[in-house]
Amino acid sequence: MAKKEVRHVGKVQLVPRGDWWHVRYSTPRGRIARALGVTNLRVAEQKAREIDELLQAGRFAELYQREDQRQETFRSFVTDIFVPQYPRWAESTRQSCRPLINKLLRAFGDLRMTDITGDDMEMYLTRAAADEGWADASYNRILAILKSIFAYAHERGRLAHNPAAIVHGRHIQKKLPTPYSETDIYRLLAWLRVYKPWALDIARIYLETGMRRGELMQLRWVDVDLPQRLFVLPQAKNRHARVIPFTNRAERIMRRLYACRAEGTPNGEVFGSSADIRKILYDAGKDRGVDTFRPVHRLRDTFGTRAAERMALEELQEIMGHLSIEMTRRYVKVRPKRLVAAMARMNP
Repeated sequence: MAKKEVRHVGKVQLVPRGDWWHVRYSTPRGRIARALGVTNLRVAEQKAREIDELLQAGRFAELYQREDQRQETFRSFVTDIFVPQYPRWAESTRQSCRPLINKLLRAFGDLRMTDITGDDMEMYLTRAAADEGWADASYNRILAILKSIFAYAHERGRLAHNPAAIVHGRHIQKKLPTPYSETDIYRLLAWLRVYKPWALDIARIYLETGMRRGELMQLRWVDVDLPQRLFVLPQAKNRHARVIPFTNRAERIMRRLYACRAEGTPNGEVFGSSADIRKILYDAGKDRGVDTFRPVHRLRDTFGTRAAERMALEELQEIMGHLSIEMTRRYVKVRPKRLVAAMARMNP
């Protein structure tokens, strides 16, 4: 194999050190010498040409910015840039992802953004999934956060390429909704009526609207149109605003709560953090013998399966805020009694 030799690309000197290429060049700040992090000569020359173009044009500020960004750690980018400025997450997503971001900060925090590779991410995800017993969905969710972070770093000019783009998620079998049975709903609501009566209205609103937990927690009185009998969700999941009309029961609950709301806070939160009744439903289910895995989401599933028997799928899609009709179509499959009724119409 031919020995690597020092090369010149304009004002930039390419220097081999073992298998790796380094660059040297002068700026008004002084002499710069650093590793390029590549072994391929063609790639090294391309990087050197980019530096030389900035030197020849006297664009030293841009060159200094690149050098500063090379020293930027994962922690500083995520905490100072990504979390406060990333524009594609609703506030509910930002809050729900915070514990997962903290995991990533512990894993990658002190590493430079430019030093983290796709292989590093795959190794971390595989090891952490085995050690902590992640489900495939958890694996994919954390990977999605990594992809968002590095795509945004690339978009902001922090990285020349996005190393997370080559990392693939795990295939997940599509799951059907898991609604409560009518008997289970009766048992849960009866328990709430006795032991947590303030949470009964919250559970019923979930059942009457199909709202997600984050949506109901963020619901404000300004989003409740009592005269038109509408919930207006401007910051729903997927950043798609949507409207949910009242049912009669939802209207009675909202009018009663509106009459009792705290004076001086007409646009404040309707339920706030109180809408997170997961622990309460766990307790109710344990006491009444009801499986309450993902208890609040199962209330949404219950709404969806009930509604799928009473309205067109396109209408249900709009109300539940699904991006695709295929997601909505799953709610039709979970209640076989509608098929029994359909077959009964075949009888003479």
